[in-house]
Amino acid sequence: MKVMHIEEELLNFLHDSIRENDKKYRDIQLILFFFGFRDEPWPTLEDAAIKFEVGESENRRSERPRQIIKNKFTSKVSLSELPRVCEVASIVESAECSTSDEIKEILLDKKLVPENFSIKGLLNLLQQLGLCRDFDIYTNKLLHASRASVESEKNLYLLRASKASEIKAALKKLLVYPGLVGIASLRSFFEKHEAYLAYKRIFLDVLRSRDDVWISNVDGRYYYIVEERDNTLINNLEKIKNIADAVGVEKLSVVLLNAFKQRTPPKGNEYPSLELIGKYLKSSRFTEYNGNAVSLNVSPTPLRDIEKDVARYMQDKGTIGFVGIKEFLEKKGYSKP
Repeated sequence: MKVMHIEEELLNFLHDSIRENDKKYRDIQLILFFFGFRDEPWPTLEDAAIKFEVGESENRRSERPRQIIKNKFTSKVSLSELPRVCEVASIVESAECSTSDEIKEILLDKKLVPENFSIKGLLNLLQQLGLCRDFDIYTNKLLHASRASVESEKNLYLLRASKASEIKAALKKLLVYPGLVGIASLRSFFEKHEAYLAYKRIFLDVLRSRDDVWISNVDGRYYYIVEERDNTLINNLEKIKNIADAVGVEKLSVVLLNAFKQRTPPKGNEYPSLELIGKYLKSSRFTEYNGNAVSLNVSPTPLRDIEKDVARYMQDKGTIGFVGIKEFLEKKGYSKP
């Protein structure tokens, strides 16, 4: 005997419960549309009103489909009549924070849903029945998703709304963590913030899906940098742009590593290795690598006076000792610090 998925379960109920008249087919299709079974990725009551030409006032267009769903479905059904829907709700509740793709995969594997359905429509269905009311769909920046998100975002997340603010605060800390060290280790972040370990899987997914994040697995450890936030490594690239447009990758890696050594890294964090810096420079959004040198695609930031003087002193010289630079700067009036 073939096991029904939830669309078939709904269809059977609606056929049996709605009175035969000339609007029966339309009402069934409207209900199935709003619940995500008619090829609309982000179904809303207003969309339903427009598609099925119900409701007269533009200001209250959503009211008529709301009435149809209530009168023809939610006011008549009991959860005991929808065991497959209850099973879906149980899976969503137990997941708590998952990607929408993960939820879809589980539901398809258990044959609870048809091949084509909308996660937004599914949430409409559950919440109309008083289930999973504390859940919502979020983008990879943990903002509430919208129709535009479905078309533009790589990943969407189904989260408990009561947990979303906590997860968002944790994500904010994760994103600022590399700032003072350039490229940070994901493992060191969770060693410092053990309370956030429960979100490790979803945060790794967020980092991988964002266009402003560079992430790499090196010897089983993930390292990342957020390229649209203030970051000491990128700040140094912007200063180097004043001196050169292109630099050999090995030389540039050493320069950047040395720049970190002027201060101790923040407690619980660490500076990236020479090899890691080199790997980043070869694939950063701010560089173009030709097999030897990298061209810098950043806007130069103003140099301080001492940096300008050092650059002028070093111009067209070969290897320069520290003593020579020290004496030059002292003559220019700079103090020893």
